[in-house]
Amino acid sequence: MYHLRVPQTAEELESYYQFRWEMLRKPLHQPKGSERDAWDAMAHHQMVVDEEGNLVAVGRLYINAENEASIRFMAVHPSVQDKGAGYADGDDPGVRRASGRG
Repeated sequence: MYHLRVPQTAEELESYYQFRWEMLRKPLHQPKGSERDAWDAMAHHQMVVDEEGNLVAVGRLYINAENEASIRFMAVHPSVQDKGAGYADGDDPGVRRASGRG
């Protein structure tokens, strides 16, 4: 079973950023530090941990406007891909389908 939660401690937040770099930036040969940006301080960060507390997925939600948000820096470890860690069904409570602009 997986647990979705917000990084609570400085150590958890550092693990969150390390995971983000390893999954998203390192494969593109981007330097450490490129996994962070100016919007991080104002964003909502989430991480998924397994039953042993291992970090297996991360994502960031930034509220752009009252009725608009951006999901960025979303990554799922290859060992748990296709197992539901990065998935939300539009019929699940609290999930709304987004419609495209024009």
